[in-house]
Amino acid sequence: METRMNKAEATVLVVEDDADTRETLGFVIRKEGHRVVCLRNGQEALDYLRRSPPPNLVLLDLTMPIMSGWQFLEERRNDPRLASVPVVVLSVAAGQDVLALPGEVDLLLQKPASLHSVLAVVEGYCDRNV
Repeated sequence: METRMNKAEATVLVVEDDADTRETLGFVIRKEGHRVVCLRNGQEALDYLRRSPPPNLVLLDLTMPIMSGWQFLEERRNDPRLASVPVVVLSVAAGQDVLALPGEVDLLLQKPASLHSVLAVVEGYCDRNV
């Protein structure tokens, strides 16, 4: 029997190196009632994902220090446990290159994206049945 997830049980990873953007996204997503984990780069995201239950969604920037979003996607692809975690790219660097990776990302949001657009995407993933 499938049960519907409560908002408080839904988790969103925000992987973004810009502190202002990361904090703003975290704040507005939390305000909608979701659990948010904010991380600064792809390596932090991989470390988190490898030791925690999978989130409902990863919001991923592409251009970050230490480990870029591109490198994160490659590592994710090679780890069967992480390959099914939904990833939405939210990046100024995004473009046709991202769309050319079928199965790598679920959606592309070009920066600057409105908070309304981001929240609509988050709600779509967090309201899915488990």
